Amino acid sequence: MKLLFASDSFKGTLSSDQTIELLTKAAQEVFGSCETSGVPVADGGEGTTDAVVKARSGEIITVPVHGPLMEMEQGFYGRLSGSEAILEMAAASGLPMVPEEKRNPLNTTTYGTGELLKAALDAGYTEIAIAIGGSATNDGGMGFASALGIRFLDQDRYKPESNRHHHGDLMNRYTDLVQWAEKSLQTVGKVIRCGGQCHDR
Repeated sequence: MKLLFASDSFKGTLSSDQTIELLTKAAQEVFGSCETSGVPVADGGEGTTDAVVKARSGEIITVPVHGPLMEMEQGFYGRLSGSEAILEMAAASGLPMVPEEKRNPLNTTTYGTGELLKAALDAGYTEIAIAIGGSATNDGGMGFASALGIRFLDQDRYKPESNRHHHGDLMNRYTDLVQWAEKSLQTVGKVIRCGGQCHDR
């Protein structure tokens, strides 16, 4: 008997690799002598970077970033080739990173995800896939954009504290794209992955 295990992660509990390990152990206990193999998979949420890096024989690059509540975390992205990289929102702004009692989307930010992209851009990657599933945020990308150098203003003055965290008045803000972000993003090809669907942006 041959069994192939390809399971997504279980949010906040088991990774895809851990699920494969448990299924393999269970199969051996139930069926005895059987041949098993496992393939880590993901749908754009947590585990996406790991799955793609393994499939492409890439490398995980760790980056210090701000988490959903602006706490310092160890984020990461994947190097796939000299020009290609992949990163996931869940590694910097993911739901499992926020304690249940603090899960209020008005208080969480995508700033760390922007820091991941900036790190990949600064490292010279020009083809970057971004997986946007598994987020603890709903800031309309305001934190993400702020980390890339985009300034958010209201009708009266620039408020730097609003860039990273508070976004309750999001609809009344205007943006000013600074030179670094404009120059860096012009030549980059990006693919957004969410819920198993891919869209060029």
